[in-house]
Amino acid sequence: MATKVVKPTNGGKTYTFHLRKNAKWSNGSSVTAKDFENAWKRSVSPKAKSGYNYIFSGIKNADQITAGKKIV
Repeated sequence: MATKVVKPTNGGKTYTFHLRKNAKWSNGSSVTAKDFENAWKRSVSPKAKSGYNYIFSGIKNADQITAGKKIV
């Protein structure tokens, strides 16, 4: 999906992904940054029972969201 390998900035706190302009989902819809945002928010939701919430632990507010202490 990304156009190049992402390098962190801001002391490792910021990652900027540049998506390919022609990236499409299997149904033909364009892939957008909003798709990734929604997927990440869904993944850290307290309702997510996948057991993989911890993967997002280093992301700002992820632990608070998973614990139900912050709403997105």
